[in-house]
Amino acid sequence: MEKIGNIINSYTVNGKYNKSIHTVNSSTVDSKTVDEKIADLLKEENIKPEGVAQMLAEGLSDLNSLGYYLLLVKNNNPEILLKALYLTKETDSLGKIKTKKAIYFLGILKNWKVQTKFRKESEK
Repeated sequence: MEKIGNIINSYTVNGKYNKSIHTVNSSTVDSKTVDEKIADLLKEENIKPEGVAQMLAEGLSDLNSLGYYLLLVKNNNPEILLKALYLTKETDSLGKIKTKKAIYFLGILKNWKVQTKFRKESEK
C-alpha cells in the first residue's frame, strides 16, 4: 500500500498538476487517478479530520493554527487540502515562496475557490 506522501509526490508532471496521472503496477495499469488513490487511502487508513489537520499544521510549520486547519478539513474536501499542501511544499523547496508557507497555502485554496473563512455560529 502506498503512503499519502508517495501518492502526492507523483502528483505533478514537470511541476504542473496533472489529475489524470495513472500509476503502473508490474504489468498492469491502475486506472485510478491520484485523486481517487488519495481518497481511497484516507478511507482505508481511517484517517480522521484531526489527523489531516495535524498533517497540514506540521507541513506548513504552523502548529499554532491547528484549530483553524481542523475547521478547514471539516468544511472542505481533505484531498484538495492535501494537494494544496504538496504544491506549497514543492514550491517552498524551490525557494519561490517569499511569505510564510501558510499564507501561500491559503492563496492556493482561494484560487481554487475553497472555503477559507468561517463564521462563528451565534447562540440563539
